[in-house]
Amino acid sequence: MSFSAKVSKQDETLVKVNWYRKFTPDIQKSGPHQVSRTHGYSYTYYFELQCNLLPTPKINTNQTQTKNFRFCLTTRPGENDGSNPTDDEDAIPDYYRLPCDIWLTVGNVATKHFFVKCPESKWKSRRIPIPSHYGDYDDHYGDFGGVLWIKFKSTGISELNAVRRMTELLVKQRRCDVQFIFECGHLVGGHVTILSASSPVFEAMFTNDMVEAKTGQVAITDIEKEIFKEPMHYIYAGHTSTPLTELTARSLYEAAEKYDIQDLREECVDFLLFHIQLNNAIHLLIWANAHSIDEIKEAALKFVAENFRTLCPTAEWENLVKNYPELCLLATRMMK
Repeated sequence: MSFSAKVSKQDETLVKVNWYRKFTPDIQKSGPHQVSRTHGYSYTYYFELQCNLLPTPKINTNQTQTKNFRFCLTTRPGENDGSNPTDDEDAIPDYYRLPCDIWLTVGNVATKHFFVKCPESKWKSRRIPIPSHYGDYDDHYGDFGGVLWIKFKSTGISELNAVRRMTELLVKQRRCDVQFIFECGHLVGGHVTILSASSPVFEAMFTNDMVEAKTGQVAITDIEKEIFKEPMHYIYAGHTSTPLTELTARSLYEAAEKYDIQDLREECVDFLLFHIQLNNAIHLLIWANAHSIDEIKEAALKFVAENFRTLCPTAEWENLVKNYPELCLLATRMMK
């Protein structure tokens, strides 16, 4: 009965954890494992791993029992080492100090299982099936292992302080010279110079002969306030106020496309390319085709073709065949 993990830092933004355990019915914890990282000064980040065995009961004697497990990673910041004032820690938002993405692989299989961020600084994986060659569940719990990857944002303390001051103009609504008005009646203030520098659409909107420039007001009728605030936050801070998810990345790509915010558009595309999985590949294929995003379309087509045997029995594939025959044909032609 054991669980072990070997931590190695690949660079300032990526930590690799080789994990290994022999499964038992008990829930085991490891840690704390600590990783030292640098944000212009010494900073230590701690995490604790927990691996749960999740057996699925047999429905009848003719069915094989499914073997699953789930990882939970709990984060907590380290102590200041005394070499810098403690005020410096407040200048580092959790967005940079804590992970921005976590995933793992099992054995030698390259499939990435992504974690979901939960409250209280926890990340959890979904149920992950244990490959059958790792032992017979009915007889014993086989030795088991893989690689866990922890991704961070990275930037220096001086850049963070400058970004913080800029972002406070938006967050605290200071010295705003334009107001965005939503159908619900809510207002979000902004700054013409900052917005114009990051978006050609805003720049054109605020020229002298436009209504928006004369009134200092812009009506937003096709984007919800909470979605609109994220591209605004990105312009001021260089990142969204919350980590991207598949759903928000799609919505923010559409907003970034509308206002021609190139960096945000590229970040959303990169995120979605990295997160193509069995449960979203067909949806991403259809969405990317509708928005003419060739990178995601080609990657999703390739993924669907490579995983055809698994996807074929699903309702998503049936929908693709019935409603998007041209995409179905493209995927079929890529099958080996």
